[in-house]
Amino acid sequence: MATHFDLHILLEKEGWSPPSSTAQASMRIIKTKAGRQFIGKYKNSKANNITKELQMMMHPFRPVAPLDCPLSIEIIYRFAYRKSEPRKNLDNEYMPHTTRPDSDNLLKLLLDSMNGVFFKDDSLLSKVSFYKQRGKRPLIDIKLFKI
Repeated sequence: MATHFDLHILLEKEGWSPPSSTAQASMRIIKTKAGRQFIGKYKNSKANNITKELQMMMHPFRPVAPLDCPLSIEIIYRFAYRKSEPRKNLDNEYMPHTTRPDSDNLLKLLLDSMNGVFFKDDSLLSKVSFYKQRGKRPLIDIKLFKI
């Protein structure tokens, strides 16, 4: 990938850790105003709160208008080391994180927070690189590239 990026978003602050809950929507039976029932998804309040928090943190980085061209995105989602982390791991700046939450759910949460603000629609993303890590500095690092 090229070293030049078109938009760089770095989310980190003292004492903060990226959201670890993916807060997926749950399936429920929903009624329309006309009384017809169907199975749909309700996004719970925890998901809404996480989405709002991410949107507030990303607000200073937003473009004047959402990007409307083919895009590539590279995301580093880094959690803090656990208190029980073996000492040998703490010598590394970061290391792969291979337990829950699942990468696809974290990615969906993040892209849903960016959709309509940073890019017109997430269907414009033709290449996605996602790295889930544990490290000394918890952060979310996002780089968007025009293709």
